[in-house]
Amino acid sequence: MTAAHPDSWQHGPRSESPTRTARGDDRLLRTLWQKASSGVSAGRCEAEIPVDAFRIRRYHEHWLQEGALRPVEGPDHRPSGG
Repeated sequence: MTAAHPDSWQHGPRSESPTRTARGDDRLLRTLWQKASSGVSAGRCEAEIPVDAFRIRRYHEHWLQEGALRPVEGPDHRPSGG
């Protein structure tokens, strides 16, 4: 079985208060959080939000690390056990 590509992984909210990074843009934060927490993948966010991919990936990673987002198990995301 082949692992799904991380670009298609979906996430859901774990908390209602994600933090922003040091140079966070509030408008981007709200737009990206709304999409990311409702299951829109990072790859799709890149296609839908007119901002560089680094910023989108940085927020996804930041929110996963702080626990604001959690992986959603499904056809496009199968987290490994641990």
